[in-house]
Amino acid sequence: MGQETAPRGTVTCSRNAVTFDSATASRTRGPKDAKVEGWLVKQGELLGMLTEKRRYFVLDAHRKLLLYYADESMKQQLGVIDLFPVLRLEESLGIADAGDDRCAFSIICAHRVYELRARSVSEASLWVSAIDACITTAPLLPAKHVTLGTDERRPNESR
Repeated sequence: MGQETAPRGTVTCSRNAVTFDSATASRTRGPKDAKVEGWLVKQGELLGMLTEKRRYFVLDAHRKLLLYYADESMKQQLGVIDLFPVLRLEESLGIADAGDDRCAFSIICAHRVYELRARSVSEASLWVSAIDACITTAPLLPAKHVTLGTDERRPNESR
């Protein structure tokens, strides 16, 4: 079952993926394993002035990280947002008076607020849903290494 091509700005579906223009969500084993990646505009501050930079974001739901890069090649990682201590998500999706901000959402952490904006309300909604699913699942615990089928007792020890 192949992926059909569609004009920009529309939703295309394949067996394991839904594509919203430049953001992709693929669900393989459940919501915590969802992978979403694509372009977002990140608001920042440089010398007291607000700046906006277009960055390529990748949600690593397994590690609860939102990584961002200079471009799609992902060779130059510019930063990471740790989603484990997120206090809440705020969104202004679809609010008519918001202008460009109707595609915006904020990730609010104890130490910083990250302001992000997608190109469309549907892309922003996808990001918010995926991030929300990531932050509302239980934190991952370190795996304990267990070897089954071995008995470390010496042959002459009693059971």
